[in-house]
Amino acid sequence: MKKLLLLIYILFSLVSCTYVKTYIDVRNFEKQVINFPEVITSIEYGEIKDVHCSFTGPIFIVYFGPEDCLDCKLAHLSDYYPLFTLSDEFAFNIMLLVSPSVDEHSRVMSIIKDGKYQFPVFIDSGNAFSLQNRNILNDSRFNHFLIDDNRHPVFVGNPLSNRRLYRQFIKQL
Repeated sequence: MKKLLLLIYILFSLVSCTYVKTYIDVRNFEKQVINFPEVITSIEYGEIKDVHCSFTGPIFIVYFGPEDCLDCKLAHLSDYYPLFTLSDEFAFNIMLLVSPSVDEHSRVMSIIKDGKYQFPVFIDSGNAFSLQNRNILNDSRFNHFLIDDNRHPVFVGNPLSNRRLYRQFIKQL
């Protein structure tokens, strides 16, 4: 019986510590200011163009870094289409941002261009976004987030992953 109680106590302690650490990590993340490169490449409907990063209003950012399986992520870009439908209703912008490694850059650009997505996909060609936000993008938990007008994160997570996050996301907007 004592062993069982000890095991329960240890498990409870581990879960509590993880929760507290995650809470602290999110609070620290929310204190960050998200920086954008001056110019970034955009691909929409197969057309490639350089755009100035003068985004206004809340922006939901989905970041795919070079350490991610970009083939997997790119195969599921259309999963984010419901967010673009919501963006009109709730007046926020969406930035699907792909930051390929130098070796993968041409191939990734070709895949996105051939996909002819009905929404813009941004390419962090020189990894400027990841370099400017290095301290926050090393943790994959923070690769989906909403920033406010001051570019501070106000929501962390993928609202399409479950109903609870979706409701929190809508509330935050």
